[in-house]
Formats: sequence, C-alpha cells, structure tokens
Amino acid sequence: MTLWTCDMAWASHSGQVRPNNEDAVLPDTADADTRIAQVHTRQIKASDGLLLAVADGVGGHNAGEVASRETVQFLRQMPERTPQPLAERLLRLHDHLRRLADSRPDWSGMGSTVAGLMAGPEGLWVFHLGDSRVYQVRDRFMEQLTEDDSLASILVEAGQLPAGDKRPEGTNALTQFLGATHLQSPVQPHLQPVKISGPRRFLLCTDGLSDTLTLDEMESCVASSPRPALVCQALLTQALQANAKDNVTLIVADIEPVPTPASSELNTTTVEHPL
Repeated sequence: MTLWTCDMAWASHSGQVRPNNEDAVLPDTADADTRIAQVHTRQIKASDGLLLAVADGVGGHNAGEVASRETVQFLRQMPERTPQPLAERLLRLHDHLRRLADSRPDWSGMGSTVAGLMAGPEGLWVFHLGDSRVYQVRDRFMEQLTEDDSLASILVEAGQLPAGDKRPEGTNALTQFLGATHLQSPVQPHLQPVKISGPRRFLLCTDGLSDTLTLDEMESCVASSPRPALVCQALLTQALQANAKDNVTLIVADIEPVPTPASSELNTTTVEHPL
C-alpha cells in the first residue's frame, strides 16, 4: 500500500472588494473569519490517502457560497482515494448541485469550479472542472497542471488570443463547471496522474489568486521559503496588497510518497496572521 506524507498550509479570504466569500477549501475553513488573513497548517506524517481541493462558487447572492461549500462537503465524504470513484463522485456532485439550483429561485444558476489533488493506492492524481488551478513546482519554477475550462483557453488554443497571465475582459466565461444548468450534455471532469518519486510542492488556487498575481510573482513567493505556511502567507499578502477584486483561496502542499508502511499520525494547528 502506498503511503503519503503532506505538509500543507491553506487560506481563504474574501479579497479587497467583495463583501462575502464564495470560495471553499478542503481542508475546510468554514469557522474562519474570511475578512482576516488566516493561514491554517497541517502535517500528515503517514496516510494511505489524501484529498485536497479548492472551489469557487458561481451565482449571485449566497448561491455561490452554497455551491462551493456543498462541493467540498461532498468530496470530504468520499471513502476511496482512487480515480474511478472520484470521477463518479464529481458527476454525482454535478447532478446534486443542479437539483439544488432548481429547488429555490434565489439559487437558480448556481454552481462551482473545483481543482484538487488526490493521493492514494493508485498514485497521485490532479482533477478539476472550471478555472480553479493546480500548479506543481520544479526547480523553483511553476508548471500549470490544469487547463481552464473557459472561453479564453479556447481562444488561446485556436490562436486567436495570446497566452499570458492576464485574461482580457469578456473572455472569463466558463465552458463547464459543477452544477451548470445551461449545459445540455454532462460535464467532463478532468483527471490526470502525476508521477513523483520524491517530495514535490503543489499550489492549488481559485482564480482570485491567479488573476491578481502574475506567474512570476507567484513563483517568487512559492520559492521564498521551505515552509508552506510562510509561502501561503506571502501569496495571500501579495494578492491583498494588489487589491484582489475576487475571493482568494489557496493551498500550498509539500507531498511525498512513502515507500515503506508507517502508522498514520496527524497533527493540526492553526496560525493566525491578521494584516
């Protein structure tokens, strides 16, 4: 059985413009004050499975918040850390959000993006729907492992829009996301394996971070410390100083496979860094 260690930090903030936070994160920060920059940390010394995710709610009023929270709660309850059950659960989650959206007029059209990492007996997997992202860090440089489900990505692939950090106004429209009621066909979750033989750093984030900071700015923060908590704090602080217009949610995770069996041990601490 493959075991995994993980040293991680995460934060979720409403940003400098929006009054409420429609993002969610797994591990959850539902009890956190999202107006204050809080960094939460966790060390998993040995486990047979890991599941990390960020979600960005779609929909007005409280609908986006409901959808993103439902997304992380639905994923948390998944017992197996293998790709087939994950793909099936994402499709079930899509249908679940569509039913919720139809249940109340003020939830109409709601949905959520999701991006995550799953480590288990079949290796390490990246998954996503929408424009939340997963990056891996190699030799201090970041590589985006996900491709946005957006109009901008289609235009870039067609050669009608240059690739770059900033997406032009009007190209942010999502082509698919969890719960999307405008789609006539089922969503197609993206799952792909990631091969690692030693420790590897990953960054998961909603577009509130990737739309605010350039890739160079994120790389500078990610390489600034061996401690995920300090990296997470640096990214969040820089995004807020750049007047982040959207909610900002991120996870910095150092993950490593363990070749020999070991007992599971979990230590959790929360560190608050008010700005």
